[in-house]
Amino acid sequence: MKIKVAVFGAPDLVELVMLIGKQFEDLDLLQAVYSHPDQVTKLVEEYRKETDILLFAAPVPYLLVRDYLNHFSIELNKPMVFIPYTEASFYRGLFMAFKQTGLSADKLNFSIDYLPETGAKECLEELEINAEKMYEKKCKLHQDLDKLFSFHYDLWKQGKTVSAMTSYYLVYEKLKKLGIPAFRVTPAKSAIRQTLQQVLLEGKSLYQVESQIAIVIIGFNQNMDKLDQSVDKQVINRREEILWQMIAEYEKDIQALSVWTEQGNVRLITTRGEIEQHTQRFRKFPMFQSVHTKLNIPVFCGIGFGHTANEAELKAYEAFSKAKSTDDSNCFVVESDGKVHGPIGKPFQLEYAVRSKDPGRLLIAKQTGLSIGTINKLISFNESCGNQTITAGNLADGFGITSRSARRILSKLEQHNFARIIGEEQPVNKGRPRQIYQLNLD
Repeated sequence: MKIKVAVFGAPDLVELVMLIGKQFEDLDLLQAVYSHPDQVTKLVEEYRKETDILLFAAPVPYLLVRDYLNHFSIELNKPMVFIPYTEASFYRGLFMAFKQTGLSADKLNFSIDYLPETGAKECLEELEINAEKMYEKKCKLHQDLDKLFSFHYDLWKQGKTVSAMTSYYLVYEKLKKLGIPAFRVTPAKSAIRQTLQQVLLEGKSLYQVESQIAIVIIGFNQNMDKLDQSVDKQVINRREEILWQMIAEYEKDIQALSVWTEQGNVRLITTRGEIEQHTQRFRKFPMFQSVHTKLNIPVFCGIGFGHTANEAELKAYEAFSKAKSTDDSNCFVVESDGKVHGPIGKPFQLEYAVRSKDPGRLLIAKQTGLSIGTINKLISFNESCGNQTITAGNLADGFGITSRSARRILSKLEQHNFARIIGEEQPVNKGRPRQIYQLNLD
């Protein structure tokens, strides 16, 4: 079954998406073309019922629709995806400006408009453009395009600029008709392909559980490098190079798309079925162990599932946060319903939910002041150990927390008669005897 996708955008962008979309046989792309961005909300109402996914050919129409839905409290119940701007979007415009005007970079004075929410400002900063040569116009979400045209035209007429770069089709066409060297800021072809791949995965996840979106985030503790003055930049760069090589090989195995995040982590997007297969249903993660071994520093991994890429990413960061809260290399999985698996590949692997409707467990959580997630985690840990007795050391190792935190949890349980001390054990090394608890969480 083909996935129906409505493509919203100006004529030139929709045409480009349709051209690249021919490479994706499982996508049935429908053209939803507008002449003015403000028309996009009506088009969404027209296409929402007959399509599976709404794809916006640029950030602006997506932001307009999101604002419209929020303002009127409308539940769309359809995945919405947009094609982002990247540095390549602006490189292309500048290259065309150099080519057409024949001017060098130090003589190319130009005007440019952008909506701050699109991330365009960050892209421009990455290009390190001389601010004295660039006249910026920060647009509003509902921008008056006549005024925007005047901004570019007046600067050109006054001789302050020799070209203009705009994100808006109507402004671009109007400037061109007057013979002004104008260039359109458009998403790069690579960004279009990556987004269509994401749309394909989103569509598949609507039909099958195993094709839910899966996002994997892998990173290491960069704060350690900042504290350790002996670690120079070359070592850090070498680690990233090794990690990138390993990720490049792994993404082929799991049919994933990978990108580096601004935080220096690696983000992979694939399907749940691929992850389940390569982790033996969350029991092992050989690739993660290989990364830890080669980098020889604590490495953290979070895997999240969801019906949309946004949902999967939120779960992935939740899992990644759990991994980072431990002192050692660890990997956790968080499913779309909040169920947690991990640490993957460790002797005491837990499976628990962060929510529960069980009245008994809710009562324990209420009386002890512990979260329902902690109570579920305790029960899962006890089941994994196969007994009802536990020490603070056992709990600290199993939860990946400090001994002090483990003692605090057991103390709260004891205070409310959900645990009792039944003995002590002497450590191998000298130290205070460790108390042995018996839990009563049934």
